[in-house]
Amino acid sequence: MSLNSRLNSETPKKVLLAIIILTMIVIMGLRFRVGTDTIMYMDRFEKFPTLDTIFSRRTYELEFEPIYTFLCICLKTITPEFWPVQVMASAISTTCIIIFLYRTCKNVFLGVFFYLIFQWLYFSVEIMRESIAIGIFLLNFRNLEEKKWLKYYLFCFLCMGFHYSSAITFIFPLLQYLRVNIWYIGACAAMVAITPLVENFNKFLELGFVTAKISTYIKDGENQNINWHIMEFIRNAVPAVFLLFICRKRDLNPWYRAMLLFQILLTCGSIAIPVVFQRLTNYTTIFVNIVLCNYLSDRRSTIPMRVFAASFVILSQSYYYYTLYKDRCFPYVSVIEPEKVTAREEYFRSIWKVKRR
Repeated sequence: MSLNSRLNSETPKKVLLAIIILTMIVIMGLRFRVGTDTIMYMDRFEKFPTLDTIFSRRTYELEFEPIYTFLCICLKTITPEFWPVQVMASAISTTCIIIFLYRTCKNVFLGVFFYLIFQWLYFSVEIMRESIAIGIFLLNFRNLEEKKWLKYYLFCFLCMGFHYSSAITFIFPLLQYLRVNIWYIGACAAMVAITPLVENFNKFLELGFVTAKISTYIKDGENQNINWHIMEFIRNAVPAVFLLFICRKRDLNPWYRAMLLFQILLTCGSIAIPVVFQRLTNYTTIFVNIVLCNYLSDRRSTIPMRVFAASFVILSQSYYYYTLYKDRCFPYVSVIEPEKVTAREEYFRSIWKVKRR
């Protein structure tokens, strides 16, 4: 019997989940320069003003979103240390995501396990601001399902206060119309076909600060080779296609199906503009976990098929997370005994040098 079935009451299940959440927050909140984006955030944090100088020119020169900026200013007023920002980010994203898994997974502990091995490190150390927006969106997902549009869109604006990429959530209500038909296949093909136009794409944009970010993303895309595109397709599109296929005769939640279809579409787009579309899959990737978890928890699935499904999806993610762990996350260093890892610092300088060309 699984841990989920042995806990036949919701109270001990919630207590255990609370312990898991607290442990995750402590581990990620007290890290020291673990993750290349984390190093960037730490370096930029030194430029933040405090509340008594919030209206200084330096505040308007900050490049981050307003709610994240304000919270950082508040925390810097208390202490110049960066770790409270990490605790704040980890607390919001982890709590929201675990609550979402509790609501949607037949076996919440299996859902948490997949989150730990598939997204946790990446969400925590590489896309810290965006992971907050993702967490809030997932908490808001119930309003999307129940078509409570006012509440849904208010939360969408809240998400944008942490990361502008969450603007993608404004179109999610339209995903209910996604179907595998000639229009969908044509859209996927069109996303791939625009690749030759990418070099001139930025010339037609007049979006102020967004232009600089897109320009950076395009330069990133130019530095990716064919192997990178293949691995990204395997990581994001293949598991979604596989799960849609094995669940084709199941009563799959139509919103989950729509999210997987949208992830495939975004992955096709990532062939043209890798970092733009690849980053947007961060809002859909956790639905792979949900569908896989519920498939494995369904007694209609045979044991060999469950083993195959779990192994297939894990294998599809393995190479990416191997490179993430190897280059950015290990060894783990805590603020209790802070020490810079030379290899990680050099890796950070190398990738940010490329992005600033």
